[in-house]
Amino acid sequence: MIIETPKARKFPRTFWIRLFTIFFILLALLLSAFVFTNLWRDSNSSDFSRNSKSLGGRYYSYQQKVYVNIPVQGYYLLPGVNSASFQVYSSRYLAPLAKDNQSVFCGTHIIQGLQPDSVIYTSLGYISDGHNTYFCSQERKNPDYYWWHEIVHDNDYDNPDRPRRRDFILSRVENVIYGNLHTWGENYLSDGLHLFYEGVMIPDADGGSVQLIHYGQGRLKDIVHDRYLADNTRVYYQGQPLPDANPDAFSAFSPDSDQWQTDYGRDTKTDTYYFGAIPFPKIIEGKETRGLSLLVADRDRANHELFINENGIFYRDYQGKKFKCAGPNPFGSNNPQRISENYAAGVWANAKDTIILSSYDVWGKKSRGLVSRNTVLSVLPDVSLSDWHLVETFERNGRVTGTLWRAKGNYYFSSTSARNIGMEESFYLVVDYPQFKQQLQQEKQITKTLKEQYLRSVREMPEVNNISHAKSSYSFWNQI
Repeated sequence: MIIETPKARKFPRTFWIRLFTIFFILLALLLSAFVFTNLWRDSNSSDFSRNSKSLGGRYYSYQQKVYVNIPVQGYYLLPGVNSASFQVYSSRYLAPLAKDNQSVFCGTHIIQGLQPDSVIYTSLGYISDGHNTYFCSQERKNPDYYWWHEIVHDNDYDNPDRPRRRDFILSRVENVIYGNLHTWGENYLSDGLHLFYEGVMIPDADGGSVQLIHYGQGRLKDIVHDRYLADNTRVYYQGQPLPDANPDAFSAFSPDSDQWQTDYGRDTKTDTYYFGAIPFPKIIEGKETRGLSLLVADRDRANHELFINENGIFYRDYQGKKFKCAGPNPFGSNNPQRISENYAAGVWANAKDTIILSSYDVWGKKSRGLVSRNTVLSVLPDVSLSDWHLVETFERNGRVTGTLWRAKGNYYFSSTSARNIGMEESFYLVVDYPQFKQQLQQEKQITKTLKEQYLRSVREMPEVNNISHAKSSYSFWNQI
């Protein structure tokens, strides 16, 4: 007897087509509902902007109600609060602390255990009545938020459950000794014995010997750094102790024109650089980093900060969150000499060659998304320091906008505004020098048309060797 084994059931193709159709219809309906509620919210936002009144800080009154503004997300109601008795403790750019005649608030959160008439201390997000102390953060990722809140909760400004991807987070500060409270920098608090960061006690920190950390270089030189702090034995970054850092030999720096809170530190006693609280590795890609010095820290001219020693050029890939080697040292020493102290930043030369700094972004062809950001050191061979001659300086409204240089029969242009006007390279080769000079004297500034007609990339010249390349890559979807 032959027994047939049952075959796996196969659904017809039309079944799968119908299933996917239903799925996409449902998805489209959900997205439509989401878009509609957000458009409705935006119409309210326009009316709110016209008719609301600032109460100070991030708080506003509207139709006799009180709202707090969470940046990018909009306004959120404080239920049951009347603007007549409302007062704000903090400024616009600090954590939102406020009170009415019954409660104390962090954003929209009532601070339980604090009475308005008993508050004796408030500073930089910290608030205390001498018995209870709390920390109210600036807006940050809300751990209680989920994407589906946007669908199931109403986006009406008056809805207390309105979704919030970001929020002001309230936390209680434990083990505080009262009578000597003092805030430092960004989110630090000392009580004379302990040191806290964002309301959390830093283990083994000495709150009685707090020392400020200053910027050691760049445009912010000698200004107090908000995120680095020290006591008599250790240095801290956002509350984290830095391994082996010496407070008396430590200074901070950030790249000029930085917009992303990029913080570095340096301990001159141990000759160690730090990114935030992380020390540079002693070995990166098999190369020792002993004796590093800073070569570039200027986001107007470079996408990365470059560090140099005899073994190579090093940088931190901020996308991959790794320390990397960009390539060999093109100078022959780690004391390169600029061709000018006042002009042509990002151009160095030695007795043999010239080294030129440039940066550029790569964008996807179809998606137009950002693929990578790059910083390159290019060697212009057989053009030495003595070959460079300043030909002309261009000014506008009493300020130097650029300089023209000549070396071995070629002319080069350097802009003082760099990437602010789309000049990604420190030096450009000038074609048709007489016409370029005439046009620049008339325009008094570099325009897109002038750049496209008369300036060429040095790093694309056939004789140039692009020897060191720092790169940070973005999502692979952008490369499609």
